[in-house]
Amino acid sequence: MEPQNTENNNQLEQILAGLSEEEKIEVLKKMGAVSYQKILLRAMDILSDDKKTVLEYLMSQESFSQEELLEFLKKEIPNLEEVIEEESQKTATDFISILQK
Repeated sequence: MEPQNTENNNQLEQILAGLSEEEKIEVLKKMGAVSYQKILLRAMDILSDDKKTVLEYLMSQESFSQEELLEFLKKEIPNLEEVIEEESQKTATDFISILQK
């Protein structure tokens, strides 16, 4: 685990420890939603125009699931795991700074 990751996890755990269960759940849901959006935005920056068009079409389909999205992104972005980790850490850092105020 990288030092920033460990530091973020420790800080987040300390902040969450002072919250009620409902507040913890709300914070974690919001973090997840923000991370998801950041990952999608970053993926759109990485994908070619043709692949962006395909992704936009797929996402417009009601039957398109998050699992299918992940499979598409894994296929098209070789370093997707790294992108997910980076964006998740950025989100954690952002939330830590907001929650510490």
